[in-house]
Amino acid sequence: TFRMSDEVQLLQCIGNRLKMGDATGKLNGSQLSLGLWAYASLERPHLGIIKSFSRRLRKKNVRKEMNCGEITRAVWAAGQCMKQLDLLVQDMASPSGTDVEALADEEVAALREESVIMAYTLSGELLQPASTTSDHKKLYGLNVNQIADLLRSYVLYEFDPSHPIIAEIIAHVQDRIANGDYIKTVDISRILWSLQRLRVPVDIQFVSTLVQSFSDNTQANNHDTCSPKTLNTILRS
Repeated sequence: TFRMSDEVQLLQCIGNRLKMGDATGKLNGSQLSLGLWAYASLERPHLGIIKSFSRRLRKKNVRKEMNCGEITRAVWAAGQCMKQLDLLVQDMASPSGTDVEALADEEVAALREESVIMAYTLSGELLQPASTTSDHKKLYGLNVNQIADLLRSYVLYEFDPSHPIIAEIIAHVQDRIANGDYIKTVDISRILWSLQRLRVPVDIQFVSTLVQSFSDNTQANNHDTCSPKTLNTILRS
């Protein structure tokens, strides 16, 4: 019978192999982002994976081949892994096998720095053209749900609100709404919440546009229910 302890040990063994230079060096950007996503989704952050994958994802020849979805997935996953590590370190009863029990604060800080550098580097890549034959930036291939994920990750990284990508994101969301794209109320809430936490000086017209989209969607679509938490976030904005 496969037990939870077996899963932990298996993931640890896989991570221990993949973190090695000869293994990490064979992975492309898509595979690296998927690997980070897997450990984040399973809530089993692996220190070696976070470090080695974050470093390789910063390499120009790796990141330039990544599409916008893969970049967002990597940024989100690394942020989630760091969040999970913080919780494990704070918990004196960390589960055995996570290799976090004896982790010193400086080690966590070092890993966070690796992830933050990766997040800034990949965010810069999102501002690059999607192809050699087009000036269309990679960022503009993201849907609003992915944008909400990206902004939520920026909160975890304590991202610089003056970074050029923030203004590009706001413009991209405005374009999506102007084109008549449907935006879920929960994504509107997540975007507004993240911008608040990042202390982004948002134009009142942008907030009004999002709130109007929220109002139109809730009236037109009974399936898109609005939870009290979502409504509270929107009203506070």
